Amino acid sequence: MLGIPSAYFRRMRTVAARADKGSYLPHLWSTFIKGLLKEWNDLNIVLALVLSANVGFLALPGLSENGASPMADLSRGAGIFSTFVTLGGLLSSLSLIWLHQPMLGTGSLDACKYILGPSFNGTHIDRGDLQYKRGSFLRLLWMATYLGMPLVLLVWSVIAFVICALTWTVMYSAEATKVSVVVLCGLVLTTPLVTLLVFWGPIVSKDTLFGKMARGDPSAHDDHDSQY
Repeated sequence: MLGIPSAYFRRMRTVAARADKGSYLPHLWSTFIKGLLKEWNDLNIVLALVLSANVGFLALPGLSENGASPMADLSRGAGIFSTFVTLGGLLSSLSLIWLHQPMLGTGSLDACKYILGPSFNGTHIDRGDLQYKRGSFLRLLWMATYLGMPLVLLVWSVIAFVICALTWTVMYSAEATKVSVVVLCGLVLTTPLVTLLVFWGPIVSKDTLFGKMARGDPSAHDDHDSQY
């Protein structure tokens, strides 16, 4: 999952903090839903571009022929894998948009039902119940996993597409072209990794709420309450 669901988990816990205490939610809830919808719409554009690139690559000479070399089989397999993963990302993103679009006009009650689940009946829930705490954590964890699925699938589809493109380049290009493409690809792929390393510390500290709750640290709930 590449740690992507944990980012969605933290955002959901921000809304859950208010929902648990019965606070006023419409603005925070609206911002949360609008942010998700915008992300998924942007991801759809990128996924569509990756899908078209995969289709184009699979039609190249050497990949569309039978009885090819093992390198060609690797390139074709990576391209096919990337294509299906991209389709999965598109379908999951479109499904999430379809499910969340009607929530733009909802208010605090709907936000509480979405975050807290069927256990919420319109009244304040006793957060001292350990069973509730564990259920709330697991519910948010599973929801965060599904919310982050389009981005997770996009990352894996890009990785597979890079493998497909690099293996094809190694097979059918001159030596100078091979070196140039590998160096350029390395620079392009290093840029997002460096960006993550630079901003990972300030944004996600070592002792995050997600980490505390995953370890079962009871102080996580106290810290969580103190934010608001």
